Amino acid sequence: MATADYCGIDVGKNGAIAFLYPNGKAVAIRMPVLGKEIDLCHIESLLVSEAPKLIVIEKQQAFPGQGVVSMFNLGVQYGSLKGLAKGLGFSFLTPSPKLWKKEILAGTAKDKAAAIRYVMQKYPNLVIYGYERRRKKEIPDGVADAVCLAEYGKLRG
Repeated sequence: MATADYCGIDVGKNGAIAFLYPNGKAVAIRMPVLGKEIDLCHIESLLVSEAPKLIVIEKQQAFPGQGVVSMFNLGVQYGSLKGLAKGLGFSFLTPSPKLWKKEILAGTAKDKAAAIRYVMQKYPNLVIYGYERRRKKEIPDGVADAVCLAEYGKLRG
């Protein structure tokens, strides 16, 4: 497999990691987890083997009504992923959901369904690992967000 140009990471245990390659191919992987935590060793090995020139990690922020424990866990994961990228010497961006959606999903409702439609149209041959799809065209929202984040990196790269 060719070295990836861009990597998008949708933070969280239900998130995903996506890679965009110079030949136009896109690959997404369900967020590796070990027990109740994200598997940083597995993520490190993916990043080292794919060696993207730019990683885009979705910035995490608290919203009213979200659980304290849930937000704390997302914050820890976000910080761990940023530290991993920095420690490995990768260039990375951390746009807020509002920022990347404004650019990538312009002219849409900027919701999960819009991200899924965008990815299905832009990457009809997207390869997805780690999910059991009930329908051939089904794309998990974490995968769609990760691909959109990588696409944001492509615009910025």
